[in-house]
Amino acid sequence: MVLSALAQGADRLVARRARALALPVVALLPMPQADYEADFEEGTDLEEFRSLLGSAVRTIELPWLGARAADDNDQAARQAQYALLGETLVGYSTIVLALWNGKVTNLAGGTDTVVAAAQHRTGSSVHALDQHAAPFVYQIVTPRSKAPETEGEAFSHSSFEDAQHDACLRSLASIDRWNRDAAPLWAAGGDEGCAAAGPDAIARTFAIADALAIGEQAVEQRAFLGVYLIGAAAALIYVAYNNMFAGANWLLGIDVAITAIGFVTYGIAMSRNAPDRFQDYRALAEGLRVQDAWASSGIGADVADHYAHRQRSALDWIEGDEDDGAPASKLNWIRRTIRVARQVRDFSAGAGDPSPRRERLRAVLVDWIEPQAAYFARAAARKAAASRRCRNLWRAFALGAFACTVVLLLAVSIPALHQLVDGDLKGDWFFVIGMLTICSALVQNYADKRAFGTLHKQYAAMQRMFGTAGTTMRTLVEGEFDEARAEQVVFEIGREALAENADWMIALRDRPLEIVLSG
Repeated sequence: MVLSALAQGADRLVARRARALALPVVALLPMPQADYEADFEEGTDLEEFRSLLGSAVRTIELPWLGARAADDNDQAARQAQYALLGETLVGYSTIVLALWNGKVTNLAGGTDTVVAAAQHRTGSSVHALDQHAAPFVYQIVTPRSKAPETEGEAFSHSSFEDAQHDACLRSLASIDRWNRDAAPLWAAGGDEGCAAAGPDAIARTFAIADALAIGEQAVEQRAFLGVYLIGAAAALIYVAYNNMFAGANWLLGIDVAITAIGFVTYGIAMSRNAPDRFQDYRALAEGLRVQDAWASSGIGADVADHYAHRQRSALDWIEGDEDDGAPASKLNWIRRTIRVARQVRDFSAGAGDPSPRRERLRAVLVDWIEPQAAYFARAAARKAAASRRCRNLWRAFALGAFACTVVLLLAVSIPALHQLVDGDLKGDWFFVIGMLTICSALVQNYADKRAFGTLHKQYAAMQRMFGTAGTTMRTLVEGEFDEARAEQVVFEIGREALAENADWMIALRDRPLEIVLSG
Protein backbone atom coordinates (compact mmCIF):
# COMPACT_ATOMS: atom_id res chain seq x y z
CA MET A 1 0.00 0.00 0.00
CA VAL A 2 1.28 3.46 -0.95
CA LEU A 3 0.53 6.50 1.19
CA SER A 4 0.77 9.84 -0.57
CA ALA A 5 -0.39 13.44 -0.27
CA LEU A 6 -0.64 13.58 -4.09
CA ALA A 7 1.28 16.84 -4.26
CA GLN A 8 2.71 17.90 -7.59
CA GLY A 9 5.97 16.19 -8.52
CA ALA A 10 7.36 13.11 -6.77
CA ASP A 11 4.12 12.33 -4.91
CA ARG A 12 2.15 12.00 -8.12
CA LEU A 13 4.93 10.19 -9.93
CA VAL A 14 4.88 7.45 -7.29
CA ALA A 15 1.06 7.42 -7.18
CA ARG A 16 0.84 6.98 -10.96
CA ARG A 17 3.39 4.17 -10.84
CA ALA A 18 1.53 2.50 -7.99
CA ARG A 19 -1.72 2.69 -9.96
CA ALA A 20 -0.02 1.15 -13.00
CA LEU A 21 1.17 -1.74 -10.77
CA ALA A 22 -2.34 -2.14 -9.27
CA LEU A 23 -1.04 -1.17 -5.82
CA PRO A 24 -3.63 0.45 -3.52
CA VAL A 25 -3.02 4.12 -2.83
CA VAL A 26 -4.26 5.90 0.28
CA ALA A 27 -4.46 9.67 -0.07
CA LEU A 28 -3.32 11.46 3.08
CA LEU A 29 -4.17 15.14 2.76
CA PRO A 30 -2.66 17.74 5.11
CA MET A 31 -6.01 19.51 5.46
CA PRO A 32 -9.59 19.22 4.16
CA GLN A 33 -9.66 18.74 0.38
CA ALA A 34 -11.29 22.06 -0.39
CA ASP A 35 -8.57 23.92 1.52
CA TYR A 36 -5.77 21.76 0.10
CA GLU A 37 -6.84 22.43 -3.48
CA ALA A 38 -6.06 26.10 -2.95
CA ASP A 39 -2.38 25.11 -3.24
CA PHE A 40 -2.87 23.81 -6.81
CA GLU A 41 -3.20 25.73 -10.04
CA GLU A 42 -6.48 25.61 -11.90
CA GLY A 43 -6.40 23.40 -14.97
CA THR A 44 -4.17 20.39 -15.52
CA ASP A 45 -2.58 20.49 -12.06
CA LEU A 46 -5.90 20.41 -10.20
CA GLU A 47 -7.45 17.92 -12.64
CA GLU A 48 -4.58 15.47 -12.15
CA PHE A 49 -4.87 15.76 -8.38
CA ARG A 50 -8.60 15.02 -8.49
CA SER A 51 -8.07 12.11 -10.87
CA LEU A 52 -5.50 10.47 -8.60
CA LEU A 53 -7.64 11.24 -5.56
CA GLY A 54 -10.61 9.55 -7.22
CA SER A 55 -8.61 6.34 -7.78
CA ALA A 56 -7.37 6.15 -4.16
CA VAL A 57 -8.85 3.35 -2.04
CA ARG A 58 -9.29 5.80 0.81
CA THR A 59 -8.83 9.50 1.50
CA ILE A 60 -7.76 10.74 4.93
CA GLU A 61 -8.03 14.46 5.61
CA LEU A 62 -6.05 15.75 8.57
CA PRO A 63 -8.11 18.16 10.67
CA TRP A 64 -7.01 21.72 11.19
CA LEU A 65 -4.88 22.19 14.28
CA GLY A 66 -6.43 24.43 16.94
CA ALA A 67 -8.35 27.55 16.03
CA ARG A 68 -7.80 28.25 12.37
CA ALA A 69 -7.55 31.80 11.11
CA ALA A 70 -10.42 32.88 8.87
CA ASP A 71 -8.00 33.92 6.16
CA ASP A 72 -7.36 30.98 3.79
CA ASN A 73 -3.92 32.48 3.10
CA ASP A 74 -2.75 32.08 6.68
CA GLN A 75 0.61 30.57 5.80
CA ALA A 76 1.57 29.79 9.39
CA ALA A 77 -1.53 27.63 9.80
CA ARG A 78 -0.93 25.90 6.47
CA GLN A 79 2.74 25.21 7.32
CA ALA A 80 1.64 23.67 10.61
CA GLN A 81 -0.64 21.34 8.65
CA TYR A 82 2.22 20.28 6.40
CA ALA A 83 4.35 19.62 9.47
CA LEU A 84 1.52 17.44 10.82
CA LEU A 85 1.42 15.63 7.47
CA GLY A 86 5.12 14.80 7.74
CA GLU A 87 4.74 13.48 11.29
CA THR A 88 1.76 11.37 10.26
CA LEU A 89 3.61 9.93 7.27
CA VAL A 90 6.45 8.83 9.55
CA GLY A 91 3.96 7.28 11.96
CA TYR A 92 2.12 5.35 9.26
CA SER A 93 5.02 4.15 7.16
CA THR A 94 7.15 1.03 7.24
CA ILE A 95 9.38 2.40 4.47
CA VAL A 96 9.71 6.09 3.61
CA LEU A 97 10.58 6.40 -0.08
CA ALA A 98 12.24 9.78 -0.44
CA LEU A 99 12.55 11.15 -3.98
CA TRP A 100 14.69 14.03 -2.78
CA ASN A 101 17.49 16.20 -4.13
CA GLY A 102 19.29 16.07 -0.79
CA LYS A 103 19.00 19.80 -0.17
CA VAL A 104 18.12 20.88 3.38
CA THR A 105 15.50 23.62 3.51
CA ASN A 106 14.14 23.11 7.05
CA LEU A 107 10.64 23.92 5.79
CA ALA A 108 7.83 22.51 7.90
CA GLY A 109 6.70 19.29 6.28
CA GLY A 110 9.49 19.42 3.69
CA THR A 111 11.12 16.24 2.44
CA ASP A 112 14.30 16.93 4.41
CA THR A 113 12.39 17.34 7.70
CA VAL A 114 10.38 14.15 7.08
CA VAL A 115 13.56 12.20 6.29
CA ALA A 116 15.27 13.60 9.37
CA ALA A 117 12.30 12.67 11.57
CA ALA A 118 12.39 9.12 10.26
CA GLN A 119 16.17 8.65 10.32
CA HIS A 120 16.71 10.12 13.76
CA ARG A 121 13.49 8.77 15.27
CA THR A 122 12.28 12.16 16.44
CA GLY A 123 8.71 13.12 17.21
CA SER A 124 6.25 12.21 19.92
CA SER A 125 5.24 8.93 18.27
CA VAL A 126 8.70 7.34 18.51
CA HIS A 127 10.29 5.86 21.62
CA ALA A 128 13.70 7.50 22.04
CA LEU A 129 15.56 4.30 22.95
CA ASP A 130 13.83 1.98 20.48
CA GLN A 131 16.06 1.47 17.50
CA HIS A 132 13.29 -0.28 15.59
CA ALA A 133 10.40 2.14 16.14
CA ALA A 134 11.07 4.39 13.14
CA PRO A 135 10.41 3.53 9.49
CA PHE A 136 13.19 2.62 7.09
CA VAL A 137 14.25 5.41 4.73
CA TYR A 138 15.23 4.77 1.12
CA GLN A 139 16.33 7.79 -0.90
CA ILE A 140 16.54 8.25 -4.66
CA VAL A 141 18.47 11.43 -5.44
CA THR A 142 15.97 13.33 -7.58
CA PRO A 143 16.52 16.75 -9.13
CA ARG A 144 13.64 19.23 -9.10
CA SER A 145 12.52 20.93 -12.30
CA LYS A 146 13.05 24.34 -10.71
CA ALA A 147 16.27 23.39 -8.89
CA PRO A 148 18.22 20.73 -10.85
CA GLU A 149 21.23 20.79 -8.51
CA THR A 150 21.47 17.79 -6.18
CA GLU A 151 23.50 16.61 -3.24
CA GLY A 152 24.97 13.47 -4.73
CA GLU A 153 24.72 11.94 -8.18
CA ALA A 154 21.29 12.42 -9.73
CA PHE A 155 19.09 9.30 -9.67
CA SER A 156 21.53 7.37 -7.52
CA HIS A 157 19.90 5.61 -4.59
CA SER A 158 20.80 4.82 -1.03
CA SER A 159 21.32 1.31 0.25
CA PHE A 160 20.37 -0.09 3.61
CA GLU A 161 23.10 -1.37 5.84
CA ASP A 162 23.04 -5.16 6.09
CA ALA A 163 21.46 -5.24 9.56
CA GLN A 164 18.89 -2.60 8.59
CA HIS A 165 18.14 -4.42 5.34
CA ASP A 166 17.55 -7.69 7.17
CA ALA A 167 15.36 -6.01 9.79
CA CYS A 168 13.35 -4.34 7.03
CA LEU A 169 12.79 -7.65 5.24
CA ARG A 170 11.68 -9.32 8.47
CA SER A 171 9.23 -6.52 9.20
CA LEU A 172 7.84 -6.56 5.67
CA ALA A 173 7.52 -10.36 5.75
CA SER A 174 5.46 -10.15 8.94
CA ILE A 175 3.24 -7.41 7.49
CA ASP A 176 2.79 -9.39 4.27
CA ARG A 177 1.87 -12.51 6.25
CA TRP A 178 -0.67 -10.53 8.29
CA ASN A 179 -2.19 -8.98 5.17
CA ARG A 180 -2.55 -12.38 3.47
CA ASP A 181 -4.07 -14.03 6.54
CA ALA A 182 -6.43 -11.12 7.26
CA ALA A 183 -7.58 -10.50 3.67
CA PRO A 184 -10.38 -13.14 3.64
CA LEU A 185 -11.73 -11.86 6.96
CA TRP A 186 -11.66 -8.24 5.79
CA ALA A 187 -13.50 -9.29 2.62
CA ALA A 188 -16.08 -11.26 4.62
CA GLY A 189 -16.84 -8.08 6.56
CA GLY A 190 -17.19 -6.03 3.39
CA ASP A 191 -13.97 -4.01 3.86
CA GLU A 192 -10.90 -3.80 1.65
CA GLY A 193 -8.63 -3.49 4.68
CA CYS A 194 -7.93 -1.34 7.70
CA ALA A 195 -7.69 1.86 5.66
CA ALA A 196 -11.27 1.35 4.47
CA ALA A 197 -12.69 0.54 7.92
CA GLY A 198 -13.04 4.18 8.94
CA PRO A 199 -14.15 4.84 12.54
CA ASP A 200 -14.39 1.07 13.16
CA ALA A 201 -10.74 0.47 12.21
CA ILE A 202 -9.56 -0.46 15.73
CA ALA A 203 -12.54 -2.68 16.56
CA ARG A 204 -12.53 -4.44 13.16
CA THR A 205 -8.77 -5.01 13.18
CA PHE A 206 -9.03 -6.38 16.73
CA ALA A 207 -11.81 -8.80 15.73
CA ILE A 208 -9.73 -10.12 12.83
CA ALA A 209 -6.52 -10.44 14.88
CA ASP A 210 -8.45 -12.19 17.65
CA ALA A 211 -10.04 -14.67 15.21
CA LEU A 212 -6.68 -15.43 13.61
CA ALA A 213 -5.04 -15.89 17.03
CA ILE A 214 -7.72 -18.39 18.09
CA GLY A 215 -7.26 -20.37 14.88
CA GLU A 216 -3.46 -20.42 15.12
CA GLN A 217 -3.63 -21.35 18.80
CA ALA A 218 -5.57 -24.51 17.90
CA VAL A 219 -2.96 -25.41 15.26
CA GLU A 220 -0.10 -24.76 17.68
CA GLN A 221 -1.66 -26.83 20.47
CA ARG A 222 -2.27 -29.78 18.15
CA ALA A 223 1.30 -29.56 16.89
CA PHE A 224 2.73 -29.48 20.43
CA LEU A 225 0.65 -32.42 21.60
CA GLY A 226 1.28 -34.38 18.42
CA VAL A 227 5.03 -33.95 18.57
CA TYR A 228 5.17 -35.09 22.20
CA LEU A 229 2.88 -38.08 21.72
CA ILE A 230 4.79 -39.21 18.64
CA GLY A 231 8.11 -38.73 20.44
CA ALA A 232 6.84 -40.74 23.41
CA ALA A 233 5.61 -43.57 21.15
CA ALA A 234 8.91 -43.72 19.27
CA ALA A 235 10.89 -43.75 22.51
CA LEU A 236 8.77 -46.50 24.07
CA ILE A 237 9.05 -48.70 20.97
CA TYR A 238 12.82 -48.29 21.02
CA VAL A 239 12.98 -49.27 24.70
CA ALA A 240 10.75 -52.28 24.00
CA TYR A 241 13.00 -53.39 21.16
CA ASN A 242 16.12 -53.14 23.32
CA ASN A 243 14.69 -54.94 26.34
CA MET A 244 11.86 -57.25 25.21
CA PHE A 245 11.93 -57.82 21.46
CA ALA A 246 15.61 -57.78 20.52
CA GLY A 247 15.09 -59.86 17.39
CA ALA A 248 11.97 -58.09 16.15
CA ASN A 249 13.53 -55.85 13.53
CA TRP A 250 10.07 -54.86 12.37
CA LEU A 251 9.85 -52.80 15.55
CA LEU A 252 12.79 -50.72 14.36
CA GLY A 253 10.88 -50.06 11.14
CA ILE A 254 7.86 -48.87 13.13
CA ASP A 255 10.14 -46.72 15.28
CA VAL A 256 11.69 -45.11 12.21
CA ALA A 257 8.25 -44.53 10.69
CA ILE A 258 6.87 -42.91 13.84
CA THR A 259 9.95 -40.73 14.19
CA ALA A 260 9.54 -39.66 10.56
CA ILE A 261 5.91 -38.76 11.28
CA GLY A 262 7.17 -36.65 14.17
CA PHE A 263 9.53 -34.78 11.87
CA VAL A 264 6.74 -34.24 9.33
CA THR A 265 4.36 -32.96 12.02
CA TYR A 266 7.05 -30.63 13.31
CA GLY A 267 7.92 -29.51 9.79
CA ILE A 268 4.29 -28.69 8.93
CA ALA A 269 3.84 -26.68 12.12
CA MET A 270 7.07 -24.76 11.58
CA SER A 271 6.56 -24.24 7.83
CA ARG A 272 3.41 -22.24 8.55
CA ASN A 273 5.13 -20.79 11.64
CA ALA A 274 2.07 -21.58 13.76
CA PRO A 275 3.64 -20.75 17.18
CA ASP A 276 4.87 -17.32 16.07
CA ARG A 277 1.64 -16.63 14.19
CA PHE A 278 -0.40 -17.38 17.29
CA GLN A 279 1.79 -15.26 19.55
CA ASP A 280 2.01 -12.37 17.07
CA TYR A 281 -1.72 -12.22 16.42
CA ARG A 282 -2.55 -12.55 20.11
CA ALA A 283 -0.12 -9.70 20.87
CA LEU A 284 -1.70 -7.60 18.11
CA ALA A 285 -5.21 -8.36 19.38
CA GLU A 286 -4.33 -7.44 22.97
CA GLY A 287 -2.67 -4.22 21.88
CA LEU A 288 -5.73 -3.29 19.83
CA ARG A 289 -8.01 -4.21 22.76
CA VAL A 290 -6.18 -1.70 24.97
CA GLN A 291 -6.11 0.91 22.18
CA ASP A 292 -9.86 0.56 21.73
CA ALA A 293 -10.43 1.00 25.48
CA TRP A 294 -8.20 4.06 25.58
CA ALA A 295 -9.83 5.59 22.51
CA SER A 296 -13.33 4.88 23.85
CA SER A 297 -12.38 6.58 27.13
CA GLY A 298 -11.12 9.65 25.32
CA ILE A 299 -7.48 8.90 26.21
CA GLY A 300 -5.23 10.09 23.40
CA ALA A 301 -2.28 7.81 24.22
CA ASP A 302 -0.89 5.56 21.50
CA VAL A 303 -0.45 1.89 22.46
CA ALA A 304 2.45 1.66 20.02
CA ASP A 305 4.38 4.04 22.29
CA HIS A 306 3.94 1.71 25.28
CA TYR A 307 3.97 -1.83 23.92
CA ALA A 308 6.92 -4.08 24.85
CA HIS A 309 9.47 -1.27 25.26
CA ARG A 310 10.50 -2.56 28.68
CA GLN A 311 10.87 -6.09 27.29
CA ARG A 312 12.33 -5.25 23.87
CA SER A 313 15.89 -6.32 24.79
CA ALA A 314 14.71 -9.75 25.97
CA LEU A 315 12.53 -10.22 22.89
CA ASP A 316 15.35 -9.13 20.58
CA TRP A 317 17.70 -11.58 22.29
CA ILE A 318 15.23 -14.47 21.96
CA GLU A 319 14.46 -13.71 18.31
CA GLY A 320 17.99 -12.69 17.29
CA ASP A 321 19.98 -14.41 14.59
CA GLU A 322 22.33 -16.94 16.18
CA ASP A 323 25.00 -16.23 13.59
CA ASP A 324 25.24 -12.46 13.70
CA GLY A 325 23.26 -11.61 16.81
CA ALA A 326 21.12 -9.10 14.92
CA PRO A 327 17.82 -8.50 16.70
CA ALA A 328 14.80 -9.63 14.75
CA SER A 329 12.49 -6.91 16.09
CA LYS A 330 9.46 -8.50 14.48
CA LEU A 331 7.26 -6.69 16.99
CA ASN A 332 7.83 -3.50 15.03
CA TRP A 333 5.10 -4.56 12.61
CA ILE A 334 2.65 -5.05 15.49
CA ARG A 335 3.22 -1.51 16.75
CA ARG A 336 2.78 -0.09 13.26
CA THR A 337 -0.42 -2.03 12.64
CA ILE A 338 -1.88 -0.76 15.92
CA ARG A 339 -0.82 2.80 15.12
CA VAL A 340 -2.34 2.67 11.63
CA ALA A 341 -5.65 1.38 13.00
CA ARG A 342 -5.72 4.17 15.55
CA GLN A 343 -4.89 6.86 13.03
CA VAL A 344 -7.49 5.62 10.55
CA ARG A 345 -10.07 5.80 13.33
CA ASP A 346 -8.95 9.22 14.56
CA PHE A 347 -8.97 10.76 11.09
CA SER A 348 -12.35 9.33 10.09
CA ALA A 349 -15.59 11.24 10.18
CA GLY A 350 -17.82 10.15 13.04
CA ALA A 351 -14.94 8.69 15.04
CA GLY A 352 -15.72 10.69 18.15
CA ASP A 353 -18.16 9.31 20.71
CA PRO A 354 -20.76 12.00 21.56
CA SER A 355 -21.95 10.25 24.74
CA PRO A 356 -21.04 11.77 28.14
CA ARG A 357 -17.60 10.92 29.51
CA ARG A 358 -19.06 9.09 32.51
CA GLU A 359 -21.02 6.76 30.19
CA ARG A 360 -17.97 6.05 28.05
CA LEU A 361 -15.88 5.18 31.08
CA ARG A 362 -18.67 3.01 32.45
CA ALA A 363 -18.80 1.19 29.10
CA VAL A 364 -15.05 0.53 29.31
CA LEU A 365 -15.56 -0.88 32.80
CA VAL A 366 -18.40 -3.17 31.72
CA ASP A 367 -17.01 -4.17 28.32
CA TRP A 368 -13.30 -4.50 29.12
CA ILE A 369 -12.10 -4.25 32.72
CA GLU A 370 -14.64 -6.55 34.40
CA PRO A 371 -14.63 -9.17 31.60
CA GLN A 372 -10.81 -9.20 31.65
CA ALA A 373 -10.79 -9.78 35.42
CA ALA A 374 -13.14 -12.73 34.91
CA TYR A 375 -11.05 -14.03 31.99
CA PHE A 376 -7.79 -13.92 33.95
CA ALA A 377 -9.47 -15.69 36.87
CA ARG A 378 -10.55 -18.52 34.55
CA ALA A 379 -7.19 -18.59 32.76
CA ALA A 380 -5.25 -18.73 36.04
CA ALA A 381 -7.44 -21.62 37.22
CA ARG A 382 -6.88 -23.49 33.94
CA LYS A 383 -3.11 -23.07 34.07
CA ALA A 384 -3.03 -24.05 37.75
CA ALA A 385 -5.03 -27.20 37.00
CA ALA A 386 -2.79 -28.06 34.03
CA SER A 387 0.34 -27.48 36.12
CA ARG A 388 -1.08 -29.65 38.91
CA ARG A 389 -1.98 -32.47 36.51
CA CYS A 390 1.47 -32.48 34.95
CA ARG A 391 3.13 -32.36 38.36
CA ASN A 392 1.07 -35.29 39.61
CA LEU A 393 1.77 -37.31 36.46
CA TRP A 394 5.48 -36.57 36.68
CA ARG A 395 5.57 -37.65 40.31
CA ALA A 396 3.59 -40.81 39.57
CA PHE A 397 5.89 -41.82 36.72
CA ALA A 398 9.06 -40.91 38.64
CA LEU A 399 7.95 -42.76 41.80
CA GLY A 400 6.88 -45.72 39.68
CA ALA A 401 10.30 -45.88 38.02
CA PHE A 402 11.99 -45.57 41.42
CA ALA A 403 9.82 -48.31 42.95
CA CYS A 404 10.47 -50.66 40.02
CA THR A 405 14.20 -49.99 40.28
CA VAL A 406 14.14 -50.83 44.01
CA VAL A 407 12.21 -54.06 43.36
CA LEU A 408 14.64 -55.03 40.58
CA LEU A 409 17.62 -54.34 42.85
CA LEU A 410 16.13 -56.50 45.60
CA ALA A 411 15.25 -59.25 43.12
CA VAL A 412 18.80 -59.58 41.83
CA SER A 413 20.29 -59.25 45.34
CA ILE A 414 18.06 -61.64 47.33
CA PRO A 415 18.07 -65.28 46.16
CA ALA A 416 14.49 -65.83 47.33
CA LEU A 417 13.34 -63.18 44.84
CA HIS A 418 15.34 -64.37 41.84
CA GLN A 419 12.21 -65.76 40.23
CA LEU A 420 11.09 -62.17 39.62
CA VAL A 421 13.94 -61.70 37.16
CA ASP A 422 14.24 -65.19 35.69
CA GLY A 423 14.34 -65.59 31.93
CA ASP A 424 12.92 -62.63 30.04
CA LEU A 425 11.48 -61.00 33.13
CA LYS A 426 14.56 -58.87 33.66
CA GLY A 427 14.05 -57.35 30.21
CA ASP A 428 10.43 -56.67 31.13
CA TRP A 429 11.56 -54.84 34.26
CA PHE A 430 14.01 -52.72 32.25
CA PHE A 431 11.23 -51.95 29.76
CA VAL A 432 8.85 -50.77 32.49
CA ILE A 433 11.56 -48.68 34.19
CA GLY A 434 12.59 -47.14 30.88
CA MET A 435 8.98 -46.44 29.92
CA LEU A 436 8.19 -44.75 33.24
CA THR A 437 11.40 -42.71 33.14
CA ILE A 438 10.73 -41.52 29.59
CA CYS A 439 7.12 -40.62 30.41
CA SER A 440 8.26 -38.71 33.50
CA ALA A 441 10.80 -36.70 31.49
CA LEU A 442 8.32 -35.99 28.67
CA VAL A 443 5.61 -34.78 31.04
CA GLN A 444 8.06 -32.51 32.86
CA ASN A 445 9.42 -31.12 29.60
CA TYR A 446 5.92 -30.58 28.19
CA ALA A 447 4.84 -28.66 31.29
CA ASP A 448 7.96 -26.50 31.05
CA LYS A 449 7.45 -25.83 27.33
CA ARG A 450 3.84 -24.84 27.92
CA ALA A 451 4.93 -22.59 30.84
CA PHE A 452 1.93 -23.64 32.95
CA GLY A 453 3.45 -22.52 36.25
CA THR A 454 4.78 -19.21 34.94
CA LEU A 455 1.53 -18.32 33.18
CA HIS A 456 -0.55 -19.27 36.22
CA LYS A 457 1.36 -16.71 38.29
CA GLN A 458 1.07 -14.04 35.57
CA TYR A 459 -2.66 -14.59 35.10
CA ALA A 460 -3.33 -14.61 38.84
CA ALA A 461 -1.48 -11.30 39.20
CA MET A 462 -3.45 -9.79 36.29
CA GLN A 463 -6.72 -11.04 37.79
CA ARG A 464 -5.90 -9.19 40.99
CA MET A 465 -4.96 -6.02 39.08
CA PHE A 466 -8.06 -6.02 36.90
CA GLY A 467 -10.19 -6.88 39.94
CA THR A 468 -8.79 -3.90 41.84
CA ALA A 469 -9.21 -1.66 38.79
CA GLY A 470 -12.82 -2.83 38.39
CA THR A 471 -13.67 -2.14 42.02
CA THR A 472 -12.04 1.31 41.85
CA MET A 473 -13.72 2.19 38.55
CA ARG A 474 -17.12 1.06 39.80
CA THR A 475 -16.77 3.47 42.73
CA LEU A 476 -15.61 6.31 40.49
CA VAL A 477 -18.31 6.04 37.83
CA GLU A 478 -21.25 4.93 40.00
CA GLY A 479 -20.61 7.29 42.91
CA GLU A 480 -19.26 10.81 42.83
CA PHE A 481 -17.73 11.03 39.36
CA ASP A 482 -13.97 11.62 39.34
CA GLU A 483 -13.12 11.90 35.66
CA ALA A 484 -9.39 12.42 36.05
CA ARG A 485 -8.99 9.50 38.46
CA ALA A 486 -11.10 7.18 36.30
CA GLU A 487 -9.06 8.08 33.23
CA GLN A 488 -5.85 7.39 35.16
CA VAL A 489 -7.14 3.94 36.18
CA VAL A 490 -8.00 3.03 32.56
CA PHE A 491 -4.62 4.25 31.35
CA GLU A 492 -2.63 2.43 34.04
CA ILE A 493 -4.48 -0.88 33.73
CA GLY A 494 -3.95 -0.64 29.97
CA ARG A 495 -0.20 -0.28 30.46
CA GLU A 496 -0.21 -3.24 32.85
CA ALA A 497 -2.11 -5.33 30.29
CA LEU A 498 0.46 -4.45 27.60
CA ALA A 499 3.36 -5.34 29.92
CA GLU A 500 1.72 -8.66 30.86
CA ASN A 501 1.20 -9.53 27.21
CA ALA A 502 4.86 -8.86 26.43
CA ASP A 503 5.90 -11.00 29.43
CA TRP A 504 3.57 -13.74 28.16
CA MET A 505 5.22 -13.61 24.75
CA ILE A 506 8.68 -13.86 26.32
CA ALA A 507 7.58 -16.89 28.36
CA LEU A 508 6.40 -18.70 25.22
CA ARG A 509 9.06 -17.54 22.74
CA ASP A 510 11.77 -18.70 25.13
CA ARG A 511 10.22 -22.18 24.97
CA PRO A 512 9.89 -22.95 21.24
CA LEU A 513 8.35 -26.10 19.80
CA GLU A 514 11.12 -28.66 19.23
CA ILE A 515 11.14 -32.18 17.88
CA VAL A 516 11.25 -34.92 20.54
CA LEU A 517 13.69 -37.70 19.58
CA SER A 518 13.76 -41.22 20.90
CA GLY A 519 17.45 -42.05 20.72
